[in-house]
Amino acid sequence: MDFDSVFIYPGGVSRRQLINSGCGIEDDSGGVSETTSFLKRIRNTSRKEYLAYCTGLEQRGYQTVFLRDVPSGFYRTFLTEYGMVHSYYTPARRETRIVLDRSGVPVNVFTEKDPVFIRPDTELMQFSLYYGPMIRGLSADCGMMYVFRLRTSELIIIDGGIREQATEDAMEEFVKRVRELTCAEEGEKIRIALWICTHAHDDHMEFLPILMRTHPGLFVLKRMLFNFPPRSFPGMSACVDQVKKDLRLLAPDALCHKAHTGELLQIGNAGIEILLTGEDLYEGRRDRYSFNGTSVILKIETEGFRTLIMGDAERANCRILTERFGESLRPCHFLQAAHHVINDLEDWYAFVQADWVLAPQGEENIRKRFSSQYEGIVRHTSPDRILLAGSATTVFRLCEEKIEKTDFPPVGHPFP
Repeated sequence: MDFDSVFIYPGGVSRRQLINSGCGIEDDSGGVSETTSFLKRIRNTSRKEYLAYCTGLEQRGYQTVFLRDVPSGFYRTFLTEYGMVHSYYTPARRETRIVLDRSGVPVNVFTEKDPVFIRPDTELMQFSLYYGPMIRGLSADCGMMYVFRLRTSELIIIDGGIREQATEDAMEEFVKRVRELTCAEEGEKIRIALWICTHAHDDHMEFLPILMRTHPGLFVLKRMLFNFPPRSFPGMSACVDQVKKDLRLLAPDALCHKAHTGELLQIGNAGIEILLTGEDLYEGRRDRYSFNGTSVILKIETEGFRTLIMGDAERANCRILTERFGESLRPCHFLQAAHHVINDLEDWYAFVQADWVLAPQGEENIRKRFSSQYEGIVRHTSPDRILLAGSATTVFRLCEEKIEKTDFPPVGHPFP
């Protein structure tokens, strides 16, 4: 391939073969396409060698559009004739990863410039979905949906439930809640500044396109952020093709960006840091983690409060986070419980010591199936600060470093 030259690295140990790291909003069900991204991993390297690599790209005339040096790593993005080259060096592992991203827009274009603030506060909502046994066509024991209402009165939506949770009553309740959050009147559009999808499983992505399709013209989706592996990756939900197709039709003007480790985004008054993506685990083999490990893990800061979004993170993700970021992950005010409290990650909860744990799960499933995992959280966070999404929709108003909490009854039932 003619773009191999952007992967030439002065030092370290690397495999010759490039790793297919997926595309963006485009359809890659047919295999490698013009928008497929590729990754190269270099082990046993140094900061000096990494910076020499970046200097080489600059000397070739490539424009730097993102630069960040922090204790967790050194991050650079360049524009080349082949696409965006995002690279990062992590001192904890003495490793460099280089991603040629041929889809979406650069981070400097994606990030919001000079937003207009019309509210004095921000709100964070854990939206209640119906949780039951996993019965296809009827109910699900997973799914999650979080919303930030920004000072701009726009929304950041994170994930969304599975089709079985997208009942008419649930969608109407969601519309009611976000109308109240944004103060949008009947006939007024609700603007979604950003939709973030942590990973390509149906219980994290089906709700939003169904919502937009059944409420035509109500929502304006401005941006999409995710990092999906290639369509051929084992474990990816087949619905990803339809979800992408729906979003291309429903939001043709929305900007799409493939999230990369180390990036910082400013959307309204929300500062979003990409802590980890599946690109941190890719090694050319698929035997060390399941598809849940490809979750994009984020830190979102608003009004002086930190929220960690974990998706369906596994032990491997948590190990890298602890190794790379250490004490800087604290304080954590809101922590989304990883993988619907299905994973036993007590060491992680003990390390983070979150003020509030937001658990996308129902009480019955916790009691009957995941009680031991739940107890592992209780040992490190007070039970009255562990909020189950199946029990209520909870809205936190964040203002001047104060928190006001309001609960709303859950609205949900088996499908349809």
